[in-house]
Amino acid sequence: MALDLAGEKLYWTEYDPDNKTIWRANLDGSNQENVLSYLHWPQYIAVNPLDACGRYIYWTRPGDQEIQRACIYCLPDTADACAYDLVTDLAGQPVGIALDLTSGSMFWTNPSTHEIWRANLAGLNAEVCYDTGVSTPVGIAVDSDAGDIYWTDQGSRSIKRGKVDCSGTPQIAVSGLSQAILGIALDVNGG
Repeated sequence: MALDLAGEKLYWTEYDPDNKTIWRANLDGSNQENVLSYLHWPQYIAVNPLDACGRYIYWTRPGDQEIQRACIYCLPDTADACAYDLVTDLAGQPVGIALDLTSGSMFWTNPSTHEIWRANLAGLNAEVCYDTGVSTPVGIAVDSDAGDIYWTDQGSRSIKRGKVDCSGTPQIAVSGLSQAILGIALDVNGG
């Protein structure tokens, strides 16, 4: 799930064997609408409400080893006409995705290759940000103010932290979890 506070909407992916979709609703849950249908394996989702070129939603497609995006203004489009491939032919499977509007970057986890990747918001200049070794990163979130990225690590049952500029060695932020396999969110204002 992802929030678009500027547009007062929430977005989520839904998997049905016959129809994989992206939905949105008002923040209070009213006015639910299917905005993209017949996608192949949409999983994690992120919203960029402030992009100068338009407002976009981004999502990972692990089964097809790619990341897609769609312009919020063209939704709903149940014919999938406004969704397009952004990053393709990735080694492994992109799962978690997060955006850093300050640096103009998107980050994604690749648990099958044990890596954190980044590219610009247009999907260009994709590169490994961190190779986590034997760890299994899944969910990811960005603290733009501090310049940090956080991810859940299934392998070490922890939450790790690195820098948005991909410098230094990742640190363990929280350890000793019984599981760390899904999404993560940050309350930056609350610290």
